[in-house]
Amino acid sequence: MIDFFPLFSRNAAESPFGQALRAIGVPHRIHAAYVDLSYRTLAGYLFRCLPGMVRVALDNARLAFYRSSPPPDTVVLNYDIEVFVFALIRFLSGHRATRIVVNTFILTPRRSLILNAMRRAYYSAVLSFVDLAIVHSRTEVTRYAVLFPSTHFVFVPYGLSVDAASTLIADSITERAAHIRPVIVTAGRSARDYPTLFAAIAGLDVELRVICDVRAAIPPLPEDGYVVILDRCYGTGYLRQVAAADIVVVPLAADDISAGQMVMLQAWALNRPVIVTDTLTIREYATDGEDAILVSPRDPAALRAAILRILGDPACGEALSAHGARTFLERHSTDAVLRGVVSAIIERGELADA
Repeated sequence: MIDFFPLFSRNAAESPFGQALRAIGVPHRIHAAYVDLSYRTLAGYLFRCLPGMVRVALDNARLAFYRSSPPPDTVVLNYDIEVFVFALIRFLSGHRATRIVVNTFILTPRRSLILNAMRRAYYSAVLSFVDLAIVHSRTEVTRYAVLFPSTHFVFVPYGLSVDAASTLIADSITERAAHIRPVIVTAGRSARDYPTLFAAIAGLDVELRVICDVRAAIPPLPEDGYVVILDRCYGTGYLRQVAAADIVVVPLAADDISAGQMVMLQAWALNRPVIVTDTLTIREYATDGEDAILVSPRDPAALRAAILRILGDPACGEALSAHGARTFLERHSTDAVLRGVVSAIIERGELADA
């Protein structure tokens, strides 16, 4: 029995997530809850998000280990604080054979050597309670195996679902037709290289919409470009911006961690052409010239050329969009990813029992 604890909806059993698990046919339970995990400052995380996650984790851990029959063989968690809570309740309840799996482990490096050392020590403590950690690139499997040798890591491609994608796609046709100038959309705050993007669009007659809720992650705006910062753009509003984009650009500053995949996959699901920085982790998802245009890191000229290529050749953008949509459905839909997660759990269970 595998217990899942999604925090994105109280009705996750009826979402694409729940439907995909039922289609797979593995014995499972879904203990769904909703926690608002959006935050703009460290204080917002510490005083609003973190208490909510702790409260829900305590409720879920008690449900899994004291009130579920049979108790789970495996619990699939998403956040470090959940691991600590579940490990404690697992110990107190006596169900020490239950395996803890972490879905989507990412360790983002910091500039400070001291901070990096502290974070490594902290996550070593987290992972000491984890039987399996799922990451979203083979590069990370290799990197984390060195940093945390006592933990087993496995690569499963990242995936997601986009609610009402067909409606968003249909509505976006009218929105794009109303654009005064081509609209480029970019999004995210982690490992982004916005200076290169700003340099690339300098002097171009385009509108750049930057969706980022942490202003400190955004450099000074260019003086000769039309740039709009959307710092309170979430949920359907965010997806509507992506769907209405003429081009989605994902400029990345990091090469050895999973970054940028979510925005790229959302653009694919919404049938938009993508330009993304060519990193080791992105290369495991996108093929240059087929489902995206990959550009060299920190190369404004290459990024500018890619933008002009799509703007000057609508057929190129349409081909990228169509191929990206196929790649999304085949490899990164909720169904495809959950099959990978379940297979990794079953294989790890068999290895553990061998």
